[in-house]
Amino acid sequence: MNRMYQVDCKRGLCSTGFYVGIVLCFLAGAFGMGEMLEYISETVLPEGEIRFLSAAYLALHTDALTYVLPIACTLAASGMYIEDLQSGTLYYSILRTTKKRYYTSKILSCITFGILTVLATVLLLMVVFMLMFPTDKMEIQNFQMESLVYLCKRTVILCMNSSLYALLGGAIAGTSNNRYMAYAAPFILYYVISTLFQAYLSDYPLLNPKEWMLLRISPVCQVVVVLAVANVLAAACYLFVMERRWTHE
Repeated sequence: MNRMYQVDCKRGLCSTGFYVGIVLCFLAGAFGMGEMLEYISETVLPEGEIRFLSAAYLALHTDALTYVLPIACTLAASGMYIEDLQSGTLYYSILRTTKKRYYTSKILSCITFGILTVLATVLLLMVVFMLMFPTDKMEIQNFQMESLVYLCKRTVILCMNSSLYALLGGAIAGTSNNRYMAYAAPFILYYVISTLFQAYLSDYPLLNPKEWMLLRISPVCQVVVVLAVANVLAAACYLFVMERRWTHE
């Protein structure tokens, strides 16, 4: 394994931003449900569903989470490259590895911690809701895998969104030479673009970043393809920014 990637993973796991991002996403999902929590606790769910899984699934569909995620996913790794550049450690790092491995490490770190932020949030939501809504024997006996499959699909979609905004944060920070733009710019892009598309291009939901998050109309397979392409383009942009700055500085 790339030694530089191992170092970046340790760096991300030791960063406060990683855990702040998880807590932000958890709070946004939990409190964004509002009255739905009361509904989940009092209503009779369809046969085959488990209450805490349904609550976690609904929490991952809240508007509050979609606005927090583009910020939370950038806090661990998106600012690493520009921090190395501004502190001067970039050049010492290159001496101990290669440019290719260094650039690959930074891209993989953004993807990794974008995904880990979502996975940790989902796990935390499930644990908390499991404590709030203990599962009885009847729910376990009648449990059907469909509810878990839906939750997994939702998690995959959010992971792809999270890695996309983490990569965009790194690319924008490298372009602007400002690490704080790594945290703010992805949210600004998400909010502005989704608002404009919703107002003026509502007939093309597949182009709306909010649709990529919430899947209100578009088929899952189409959104997955769009997100995969967007992730590749964002990674290519990040690589281009790092290579260009190395060439001209």
